[in-house]
Amino acid sequence: MNINRNTDWFSILGFLVIFILVPSVCILAVFALTEPFGPRDWIKHNAGQIGDTIGGITGPIINFVAGVLVYLSFKAQIKANKEQATQFKRETDDNTFFNMIALHNKKVDSVTFQIASGKKVESFSAFKNYTTEYNKLLKEEFSMIARREISHNWANLSYQAYDIIWQPYALLYHKPVHFTGSQSQVDELKALYGSSDDTWELTKGLLGNPIDTPPEVNSSLQKVGYLLFEKMSSTQRLKAIQEVHSKFYHDHGHHLGHYFRNIHYTLEIIDGSEQPQKYAKIFRAQLSRYELALMYYNALSSMSSKEHVQFLIIYDIFNGLYPSDLAYYPSQEVVKEDLLCRIKSPERP
Repeated sequence: MNINRNTDWFSILGFLVIFILVPSVCILAVFALTEPFGPRDWIKHNAGQIGDTIGGITGPIINFVAGVLVYLSFKAQIKANKEQATQFKRETDDNTFFNMIALHNKKVDSVTFQIASGKKVESFSAFKNYTTEYNKLLKEEFSMIARREISHNWANLSYQAYDIIWQPYALLYHKPVHFTGSQSQVDELKALYGSSDDTWELTKGLLGNPIDTPPEVNSSLQKVGYLLFEKMSSTQRLKAIQEVHSKFYHDHGHHLGHYFRNIHYTLEIIDGSEQPQKYAKIFRAQLSRYELALMYYNALSSMSSKEHVQFLIIYDIFNGLYPSDLAYYPSQEVVKEDLLCRIKSPERP
């Protein structure tokens, strides 16, 4: 704004000097040096000197003004060139970005998932099924978290955890099946685990192997594991999710790998553009809720780069994430904490 104002003032000044001041000086000089204002004979004999005087006075002024105008014209040309370059960059960015959006939509449509009946579903339905599959694996991890807690921290378990192991223990040793949470019942379980040389095997003996645990027991384990998962630090949660992601990617990476890579390339283009926030909003609008869920899990995995996670944070990609679409229900604060923890994680540069 200031540059434009200065340019306008210089233009006005140049106009006044060249078209008003200089001609006025010349006209006044002629009148001043001729009758009735001046001696005609003296002028007649000194006309050359008078001309030199006028030229000497007006010449520097004209040259100065001309120089200023040349400078202003160069400045205006530079500004026009910059504006043209910016406009060209924006047009190029638009073409590249919207081509990537079109490619993204094609990739979404190309993603398939084979359901139990053998039928393949595509696009939105495929992402929904992949999210369900991922959550299933994470819930299995919750069950394992509960088993590890029971086996290794048996002296300080929650009421729910003691309840899980009391029932098979009571059936085995002919005790009342109902767990009341009394100190005597807790002490019996502590004594059982305290006398065991291998508490992990003891837990397996009571609850069964992880692969053939009765559904009702597995459901109880998942609830206990879920509560433990929520209380974990970001580092611990990331470790659990990364273990699950390795299993998930082993089974489904060939279907989704190209999709995640294209997401990263799109974010790179957004970040290098003249209008990153505008493009980021458009890109977010393309993402379905189940895409966001899988993108979030992928971001926390060791397979995502730190640069990728930084893009996701900077452009607020998970603004529309539904916590209910995940196996746990993280708040926005937990989402940000876990993403920041992933950036600090040393697994992958």
